[in-house]
Order: sequence, then structure tokens, then C-alpha cells
Amino acid sequence: MTVALRSALASAEGVPSVAAETVRARALWLTLGAVALATFATQVRLGVYADPLWLMICCERWLEGQTAYVDFLENSPPPAILLYLPPVVVAKWLGVAREPVFVIYVFAIVAGCLYACARLLYGLWLAGSIGAPTLVGAAAALLLAPDYAFGQRDHLALALALPFLTVLALRAEGSPVSRSAAAIAGLAAGLVCAVRPHYALAFAPAAAYVAWRRGAPALFGFPELYAAASALGLAGAASFAAFPRYFDAMLPMTMTTYVADRVSFTSALLTPVAAVWAVLAAALLVRRTGGEKNSLADVAALASTGAAAAYFVQAKGFAYHGYFAVALMFVAVTIVAADDLRRPALWIFAPLANCAAMASAMGYMGGVPMRGDFLLAAAATLAIYAILVPARHKSRAVASFFASALSCGALGLALFAFHLNWRGAPDFEREVRAIGPHPKIALISAIGNLAHPLVSRVQGRWTQRVISLLLTDHVDRILGHSAPDAPSRRRLEALKKLDLEMFLADVEQGQPDAVIVEEAWAAEHFNDPRVATWLAGYRRTASVMATRSGAPDPLTLYTRPTMPAPPSRNGADG
Repeated sequence: MTVALRSALASAEGVPSVAAETVRARALWLTLGAVALATFATQVRLGVYADPLWLMICCERWLEGQTAYVDFLENSPPPAILLYLPPVVVAKWLGVAREPVFVIYVFAIVAGCLYACARLLYGLWLAGSIGAPTLVGAAAALLLAPDYAFGQRDHLALALALPFLTVLALRAEGSPVSRSAAAIAGLAAGLVCAVRPHYALAFAPAAAYVAWRRGAPALFGFPELYAAASALGLAGAASFAAFPRYFDAMLPMTMTTYVADRVSFTSALLTPVAAVWAVLAAALLVRRTGGEKNSLADVAALASTGAAAAYFVQAKGFAYHGYFAVALMFVAVTIVAADDLRRPALWIFAPLANCAAMASAMGYMGGVPMRGDFLLAAAATLAIYAILVPARHKSRAVASFFASALSCGALGLALFAFHLNWRGAPDFEREVRAIGPHPKIALISAIGNLAHPLVSRVQGRWTQRVISLLLTDHVDRILGHSAPDAPSRRRLEALKKLDLEMFLADVEQGQPDAVIVEEAWAAEHFNDPRVATWLAGYRRTASVMATRSGAPDPLTLYTRPTMPAPPSRNGADG
């Protein structure tokens, strides 16, 4: 029996009794409620990640009248900053902290987009062979899996992309979609491309699939495509008009540093998220049988593949950059493995596979980041099996069941990888709280994973115009891994000097009460006499041992017993 969307949307045949449907609906809503409660509990425990916190600081400063890309610098285009404006505005209006408002804001976006997909697929009642498992799997992938990546731009991008991808799946089946619903989904997709332009690579193969199923001329009659293009064009025009400094100053700087600072393909491949994606893709291949078409799974898998390509195009190796691809591929697996997901045996085996995957990862890890060799080997084995073994072979049912369980374990491993991005330091928090209310904090490091959550927890104030000293880090990495020509080298060295001068100006104006210093990084990349002279006015109060690329890398907290002398920006002392 085909599992195409048309059969899922068919009206009469095989509909369960009213009593059975009521029990199923209650079980579904109880499960979704448990996922929601677990999400809120998790975010209360974890807090908000550094990047969303910084983007909300940018919004707050912009509301205070500061000039974007002048008074504060951010690599992302203006729509990516403004995406975080609503919780800041609401928090100011209510007079409350912005972090809990942000969590509710993200949850509302995810829940609204999932509800929109459910309405598109099933109407007001959730039925069909792929209904409940798919919705629960999507909710888990969007709410539980992100961990500390909750609220990242990539997380919000996936949620906003889902209605558009659902519309494309319905188009592939030839199912009717209201023009208003299609247009709204298209506007959301256009916003995704305005916030994260590289995710156009996720939409392209999905649209190509629709063209293959319905014929390329049919695309010209779909309002969602026009709405997406219009939203992207309007966002670009508004950004150019309201934020000209992004285009004439920030974008060239970003292209020279952030975009040019790339890891090798092998380094990006041997990350947990890349390996997890490969396992999920291989499991999907095993679970699919020849000849059956499932447009929803096909669109999700193709969009995930495009997002995986975007991950390698970015070439940063950051875990959250792979979230879109991993979560969407997991959703594709839940669609085709709906029958397995109803089997009680999987409820027992999947957690065991999850624990085994994480235990194996810790054995291979050694340091951060951990490698994904063992997962890549599992993915290759599954993929070869899927290619070589006939689709109707008896062993295929057993293999597909274990592939589904391994998928659950792989998603747990992805969550583990997101969690590794964070650092905690209770001693820092205790010392900073002792300073007094709303302490001012600065950072001498390229990594803000500890500093910005600390500022959030103590309700402090960030004194710098940048999230961290990423500009210096990018320049030194580029100079260390490549051999730029003389003009390019001079431009890079000028940008590194600019980063230093901005830091000195910021701490002179802000007079931070506490400074977090990544000692090894500062000694190698930020070793300037003026910084050392200024820091001498502070005392070392706490430290925590972290790792960078598997090597020990201590972080130290400095606080000032008295007001330090302002640093000189006219020349080095001594």
C-alpha cells in the first residue's frame, strides 16, 4: 500500500472508529504536551545560548538609538538581527527579563509552524498513516534536539521553512492548497533566505523535485514561490535603505574574515552532526522500498540534503550549522518509519541505541570536538546494504527496524554534540554577583560561550561592541593556514589592529567590573602591552580549565578592586 500523501488525505476508506480516534488523539496531545513541558524544563535549566543573547543585545542597542554596524558589529545581515527584536520589545514593555520572553517566542514560532503543517496536511483532525508519529518526531526534532542551539538562527530557520516544504510536498502530489496558505508559507521561506541566505540550497532541490513530478511550467502557477521571492526582495531593499553600513562596511569585512576562515572538508565531515546526518540518510535509504513515492519524505530528505550542502559550503564545522540538515532528515525518517515507530519493541531498543551511540562517542571523543568516524562507518554500512540488497528481501524488514532505532540514537548523539558547545563556571558567577547589581563585563577571547550566558544570569551589561574578539581570531587563522598576497595581508593585519583599537576604546568607555580572559589564546593572539597594562589594574579571582581542539585552555576571571587607569590608545607603554 503506498504511503503517498494522496492516500493519507483520502477521506472514507479505513478511517478508524470514533472511540479509537479519540484515544489516539488524546495520546497524541499528551505526548506533545510532555514534549512541551520537557522543552521548557530543559531551557530553564540551560538558559539561552550566546548567539541569541548577543543578537538581542544588538536589538536593544538599536532601540536605544545606536547605529547598527557602527556602534555594534555583527556578521549577520539586518533581517537576522531583527528576527530577535520582538522578544526584546515585549520584555521592555512588560518590564521583565528578555530571556524567558525569548524562550516563549521561540516556542510559539515552532508550535505555530508545526500547527500550520498539520492543518495543511490533515485539516483540523490528525489522521492518516503518517500523522501522529511524524508530528511527534518533528516536535522532538524542533524542541528537544536543539539543546543549547535552541533559538539559534538555524533553529528558527527550520521552523519557518517547514510550512513551505509541506506546501511543496502537496504540490508534488497535486493536492489542493489555498492561495492564502501558500502565500504565507512563501513569505516565511523568503524570510528564511533573508536571515540565512545559504538555505536557498535547501529549497532548491525540493522545488526541483516538484518540477520533476508536476512539470517545470507548473512552478509558474504557484503563489508561494512568488511570495518567497517578494519577501526576499523586500527584505533586501529595506535592509539596503535602513542599514547602509552593512553593505558598504560590514559585508566586505565579513567576506574578508568570517567567510574566508574555513575548515577543511575532512574536518567538517568528521564532526558529530555530519556523521549523524549520514546515519540518518543511510537509515532512510534502508527504510524506503522501491517504487513507492512519499512526497513529504522526499521533499524533507531533499531539503535536508541541500541544507547539508550549505553546511559544507559554510565550512565552519559548528554544530548548530548542521542542525537544519540533521533535524529535517530525522523528520524524513519518522515519516517513512511510521510503522516501526508504533512498535513497542522500538520504544525499548531506541533508548538503548541512543545510550550506546553516546557511549561510543565518548570513547572516541578524547577532546572537543569529537570525531564521527564510527558513525560514518555505520552510515556507509547501511547505505551499501540499502543499495545492494533487493527492496523486497525478507531481511529488509529487520534492517529497517534497526535503522529506525539507530536513527533515534543518532539524534541523541546530535543533542550531545550541541551540548558540548557550552561551558559552565559557577565560581565565575559567584564572584561576579558579589560585585553588585548589573556588573559590567568584558571578554578577551574569541569564544563567548561562557561570557554571554554569565552576563544573562547575573543581569549584567556587555561593554564591547562585538560578541567576542572573532575578528582577531579569523585573521590569525587565515594567515596561519594560507599565504595571502601582500595587499591581502595588509588588509587582514589592518582589521586585526582595528579589533584591538575597538577593544581598547570599549573598555576605556565602559570600565568593566569583570573581565574573562582565555589565557592561552590571549597570549598568542592578543598580546599587546596596552592590554597588559590595563589588565594589571584587576585581580585574578577565579579560573576554570577548558579545552580548545583537545588542548588545555584555562579561562580566568579578573575583577577590579579599584578603578583601573584607562588604557592608552596612542601607543604601547614601555
